[in-house]
Amino acid sequence: MKAIRFGTHDNIGSSGPIHLPPDEMHISATWLSLHLSEQWSEAELTEVMIGIAYAMNAYIPLSIQCDSSDVAVVPQVKASHNKLPTFFVYDKYPGGIGLSEKVYEL
Repeated sequence: MKAIRFGTHDNIGSSGPIHLPPDEMHISATWLSLHLSEQWSEAELTEVMIGIAYAMNAYIPLSIQCDSSDVAVVPQVKASHNKLPTFFVYDKYPGGIGLSEKVYEL
């Protein structure tokens, strides 16, 4: 990595690794798992799920009346709890503020 000056992009430092602490936050979330009968390759399923998550990120704030930065959708091709393609919808606030519960009700 290279350090550069913000306004002028001048080189002000040498390159090296960045060490950031993990970002942990206790949140509330809901999930939607899919039982697919068709055989999809993992690459195809990944691309499809990313597209669906992108659409969900646009639709959910409209349907539950919140800002788009208040919720997030994360797709996993093989979720750790059930080994199925799963979308996780979570509040982007520590402890949650009830937005994922509204998504669950929908």
